Amino acid sequence: MTDESVSLAAVVGLPDERHCPRRIEFVAALPMTATGKFLRRELVRFEAAH
Repeated sequence: MTDESVSLAAVVGLPDERHCPRRIEFVAALPMTATGKFLRRELVRFEAAH
């Protein structure tokens, strides 16, 4: 599946009995390392704050 308006995407899994997305959030930028990898701990921290 492709969409020209999406250049990057990341998923943070959370415990849920239904195993389906309950919330989708769009952000302007994703936290990344200097080598271009996602900073997963920052994604998890962002999710915990919301």
